Amino acid sequence: QGLLGRVWAGRSPEWLDAPAVGANSMRAPFASAAGLRAGFAVPLGGDGEVFAVLEFCSCMKREPDLALLELLSTAGSQLSAQVLERRAETALALADRKTLEAQASLRSMLDNIPDFVIVVDITGAIRFINRLLPQYSMEQVVGSHWLSYIPTDQHIAVSALLAQVLATGEPGTCELTTPAPDGSQRWFSSHIGPVRYGTDDIAGAVMIARDITELKHAAAQLIASDRMASVGLLAAGVAHEINNPLA
Repeated sequence: QGLLGRVWAGRSPEWLDAPAVGANSMRAPFASAAGLRAGFAVPLGGDGEVFAVLEFCSCMKREPDLALLELLSTAGSQLSAQVLERRAETALALADRKTLEAQASLRSMLDNIPDFVIVVDITGAIRFINRLLPQYSMEQVVGSHWLSYIPTDQHIAVSALLAQVLATGEPGTCELTTPAPDGSQRWFSSHIGPVRYGTDDIAGAVMIARDITELKHAAAQLIASDRMASVGLLAAGVAHEINNPLA
């Protein structure tokens, strides 16, 4: 309403005489009581947005001063630029803080999950790994080819699976073995899925490997126990037949 409303809506400076300063405005009685006889206002904004209006009122009758209005418009533009720059800096700082918080949360999650998380590019080079086996260092692993840590007799199968994931974008699973420092074999259940960086193009793959060695050992022990139980039952049956030939 009034001068402020006109400038805000029109997004351009205006110079009005006293009657129009308070016209159609809730401030009209106050403008009249204060004896206001002239007024002008300059919008502050940018990018199609007005975020403030500078208003100047005078009790003296003054004709429009175009030079003064142009000077204040220029000052308003400079002030608007500073405000917008400060807004951009604040928004960037907030975005950076959120990014750092997200990275810290992701890092904490990756550090504490028991699985191995490995990211490789389309050539098979390792770009990220969240944890290492004791015999390897981060400098040794990052940048090397992922097949370097898998026995050669499994290369064909796992290479075919990775190629399928990269070609189709569909995830796949497999079981892998790798030697432990003590010479024993470690079993891993691995899930491989595509990695996309902001586009539909596949840039690599992420592999999540879970150590299932203990499960394999437990399953083997269970099978051995079942076999021993079966042999025991068979032996008991044979002994019964020997002791009771007429039964």
